[in-house]
Amino acid sequence: MKTFILTVEQPQGARRRHSIAECQRLGLEPVFVSGCTKTSAEVASAYSRMLNRLLLKRDMTAGEIACYIGHRRLWQAFVDSGEEIALICEDDFQSVDDAQFSDVLEQAADIPDWGILKLFDFSPKEIIRRHQYGSFDVVDYKHPAAGAVAYLLRREAALRMLDRKSIFRPVDEDFLYCWEFGTRVRSIYPNPVAECAESLGGSLLEEDRASLKKRKSMRRSLWGIFLTMHKQLRASFYRKRLF
Repeated sequence: MKTFILTVEQPQGARRRHSIAECQRLGLEPVFVSGCTKTSAEVASAYSRMLNRLLLKRDMTAGEIACYIGHRRLWQAFVDSGEEIALICEDDFQSVDDAQFSDVLEQAADIPDWGILKLFDFSPKEIIRRHQYGSFDVVDYKHPAAGAVAYLLRREAALRMLDRKSIFRPVDEDFLYCWEFGTRVRSIYPNPVAECAESLGGSLLEEDRASLKKRKSMRRSLWGIFLTMHKQLRASFYRKRLF
């Protein structure tokens, strides 16, 4: 299975060396895809401030926009490879169960009904459906969880997500709105992958996010309540169609 890894580091950087070591231990052959820095001119051109104000309860940071651009580069590299399924990772992914990780990759093509199959979830919610596959379960959460450090991706889902030209939500939050892409997001339980940013110098996004929270307005917060209610309603209709 092709493995595409997002990085903004030079070959000798700590994150890149870490991900190479992970791939060697797991028997993966990584294809590194250069990401976008938050100072790049592409950040401004890709971002739709209007759609962000309309459809998200907060502004995006430049780092979040750059991260999304990087994932789009991963998806395009995957599509260009001609493969039907690929492993997509950020350079701070870490396997927490090598045997389970390998089992997931071996069985992925035989697992039905997914466009994105997540290997890491941040603060997952209630599980509403599960199917057992040997050493792991494939689960559907009431609401897909955040986190995009590692996931399997089908070609059709990648093409649909690439059709969206403007960025207005963080990439993992867009996964929560999977009905907009006509694809299904499922997860592996327990997660075979963790995020290890702290051991590699810290998160590249959290500092800017913390600064942004201090500037949050009451008007935007109230609009956010409406958006949350609307998302929950749409998610409910989406689940009814699936199940």
